[in-house]
Amino acid sequence: MPHTAQALRPLRLTSWPPQVRLALAGTVLTHVLGFANAFLAYALTHRGLNSAAVSAVLSAYGAGWIAGQLAFGHLTDTLGRRRTLILANAASAVVLITLPLLHALPALLTGAFVLGAVLDGSRPAVSALINDQLADSAQRTRVNGWRHWCLNAGAALAGATGGLIADRYGYGPLFVANAASCAAFAVLAAVLLPVEPHRTRHHRHEGPGLASLLGDDRLHWLLAGSLCAFTCAVSLTSALPILMVQDRLPAADYGLANAANALAVLALTPPLTVVLTRRARRTPLVADLAVGSLILGAGMGGCALAHTTPGYLTAVVAATPGEIILAVAAYDVLARIAPAHLQGRYQGALGMALASAGLLAPALTSLALHLGGRPAVGLALAALGVLGALCCLPLHHRMPKGMSS
Repeated sequence: MPHTAQALRPLRLTSWPPQVRLALAGTVLTHVLGFANAFLAYALTHRGLNSAAVSAVLSAYGAGWIAGQLAFGHLTDTLGRRRTLILANAASAVVLITLPLLHALPALLTGAFVLGAVLDGSRPAVSALINDQLADSAQRTRVNGWRHWCLNAGAALAGATGGLIADRYGYGPLFVANAASCAAFAVLAAVLLPVEPHRTRHHRHEGPGLASLLGDDRLHWLLAGSLCAFTCAVSLTSALPILMVQDRLPAADYGLANAANALAVLALTPPLTVVLTRRARRTPLVADLAVGSLILGAGMGGCALAHTTPGYLTAVVAATPGEIILAVAAYDVLARIAPAHLQGRYQGALGMALASAGLLAPALTSLALHLGGRPAVGLALAALGVLGALCCLPLHHRMPKGMSS
């Protein structure tokens, strides 16, 4: 644990530990060239698959994402951060090259499941590595804020350039470029990250392991609240396009809404990170997590009340501060409650909540539209935001008093 004066010193990019800089650089690289996640549905449709087959493949991808977060969270603790980063990215490169060669639906379902499992497998290892290297909560908060900024910038670039590349050269080059970025991350991790000590059987079984996760009420409440808030956030890519199609708005307007979200994230993340960093120095960001959930629920719920492009843009931008707060506050709370030997598994559990939201959001939208139309969608999203905030109340009471790092 650093001395207080050192901990409170501003942590600039150039002073970040080299392991953190490397892990974040690799993560940004794989998101800037992360075309597979953004264009998988388009690539499948382009190959002539009907909507039912495309939905099945995407569902397999989502199921793999959930399973992969738990699996790679476990591997982060047992194999170590460096080995897990190498494994996840090397496997991603192989699957990204292989998937476009598959044609039979069973093979595509299997390939999509494996791709979903490995493509985001670096997340628990990167998060655990950040917590390993930065003992001070304020420093972790600052790094996670900029991490969210970089990931959104990368995703925006991937979305903008991927469409242009696909229109001119097809979807094959997108998967090749994505595979190359993952392979590069694997090589960087293998060459530049220090080799971790071999984890003996004693170390691998240090502590209660799975029993600790199942018995930690704080983790349960954090996952419940985060799942509600994540579902609201993911509705940007599930509820929003459905609602805009109902209003007969063109796809270009949906692209404009995504661009507005990306620009708002890029503009608001730096000042919000400063505020959250100051708060994290004094207290766990549980109340901030509740506020973020309320903002997301109100903003995305407001989309159901909009019928024009300016109305949708306003609702999306209004929800963006909640998205930023959620991305920073959830990881702050998780870092405080996770035992050192279970950092990876706790991070994997939070990643599982995000992946589960990716499946829950479109299902919730379809059900709400069927039962009560647009008002039901807005009410459901707003209620999820409130429920996520309410989950923070028992979480707050279970946090140790005076916990500041």
